[in-house]
Amino acid sequence: MARAPLPEQELELVATFREVVLAGWASAVRPRPRGMRSSFPVGEIQESRELVPTKSLDSRPDGSPWLGSMDRILTPLSLDDLGRFSLGPAVHDVRAVIGDTVCNAMPYCICPATRTIVLVQHDPGFSPTDAPFMFVGQRQSVKRIVAVPWQQAIALAESLPEAKDMGPVLLIQMTGRCGSTVLTKALEWLDVGCQSVSEPDFFAHVHEMLERGLCSREEAVRVTRAAVLMLVHQRRRSHPDKQVVVIKNRTLAPLWRSCDLMPEALPQVQQLFQWRTVEDVIGSFNAATESNMVSGSAKYLAQHSMDGVFWPLSGSPAVRWMERMDTALREDPLLALPGLELPDLSPHHFARHGALGFLTFMSIVDSHVAVALGQRGLFAHTLKYEDLMERKSAAVRELLEALGWLHLVPNASVLGTPEADQVFLRDAHAGGGLAKGSGTTLGGDMKQLERSKLAAASGQGARENAHLPQHRAEVVRGLMRRHALLQHRGYNLDTSQTDGELKKPEHKSVECWSGKSVLGGA
Repeated sequence: MARAPLPEQELELVATFREVVLAGWASAVRPRPRGMRSSFPVGEIQESRELVPTKSLDSRPDGSPWLGSMDRILTPLSLDDLGRFSLGPAVHDVRAVIGDTVCNAMPYCICPATRTIVLVQHDPGFSPTDAPFMFVGQRQSVKRIVAVPWQQAIALAESLPEAKDMGPVLLIQMTGRCGSTVLTKALEWLDVGCQSVSEPDFFAHVHEMLERGLCSREEAVRVTRAAVLMLVHQRRRSHPDKQVVVIKNRTLAPLWRSCDLMPEALPQVQQLFQWRTVEDVIGSFNAATESNMVSGSAKYLAQHSMDGVFWPLSGSPAVRWMERMDTALREDPLLALPGLELPDLSPHHFARHGALGFLTFMSIVDSHVAVALGQRGLFAHTLKYEDLMERKSAAVRELLEALGWLHLVPNASVLGTPEADQVFLRDAHAGGGLAKGSGTTLGGDMKQLERSKLAAASGQGARENAHLPQHRAEVVRGLMRRHALLQHRGYNLDTSQTDGELKKPEHKSVECWSGKSVLGGA
């Protein structure tokens, strides 16, 4: 539970990130965004009912068109998507709804205001999981919306066969921009008996409910379990030949509290941690952010790390989010690291650099959370982007073997062959993913990866950032030094390290990383 409820105008990470992208002069006149609601006019919904929207779900909360693709991607799913919705007829057989293989229905959001899990059912033949991000697909081709009270949803979920035998389910946790979309699509395209669900939003809703004090931990465990069971059951009904269900989450920073619940909620689910050289994550996020900014002025200023000048026009949610997370890193017991008392990271230092500073802070949070969760044994396996891009289908084979699922693959001998590696040349982000201005880098930039490896091996000079010019990469490196323990580790997020390796070094001063550490290697 949160120490004190957050007011609704305090935004979670994804909505905060949206305001960074949409910053500009028009921010002064746009309706102010809000956080998760604690109430709706309909109050708590007591029985399963259809919800009747007054607007398209695939539009901004006020019903206007999206300002751009990032506006759409960075607007969390909620009942605000329905406009001034009303209650429709009762739904008496919710199990039939989630079991429908023609009109797919999956959990859309978990709403504490109405205390329901809301399902969206789609038109015949449409599947939101075909989109690079499921939450994008869930706003499209909507047939009807069904709100299921928490208690009814929990009872329904426990009646499903997956409640007794979950079967192989992998939950990917990650740092963002680390090839997780490529991995999930490759697992489908390699025909290894896998099907993927990319970024359902309800894990972040559970995290936010806990942060805002809108539910108890017990309730969070039970609704998380119910939502996952319903999702996995629907997927297995739709594709009975693909028993391995892979669920890819969003980046760790907006949902780490839900990760902590998984061993209790669903002990059979295995969690994978996927990561990438952190400064390249920041550079990739920055490239996507700048190319999708709606304001020409903000885009120009962002190239000089000055776009933060527009943030006060929308109430500076980025600064407030960084301040909240700075406190959480130092005080939340779930994020405690052994032997470390984390000093104030001074969010205002990051805010001076606009989007680049915000994205660096966000990635530091991701990295800290990854190490904190990893040291507690929450991850069954760790996969690094550079390894995946270099070894491709061989890395997939190693993953399936580590999880104990290789025997489920119809033809495992194909993994590790040039023919299997060809699937990595497809565009995993086509049709709605988070692309940079020049599109995705198919199969990874192997030349850049090789240059980084050579630089790390030779120990000569700073590595080349995959997306940032050298002077901006140095800004990022300077900001990254503010987290002493991660700096000492070289931002190596391999969570298989032992507790002893995680502890702060004995000597009094920690040498600042010079760019010659494990960050450069695969």
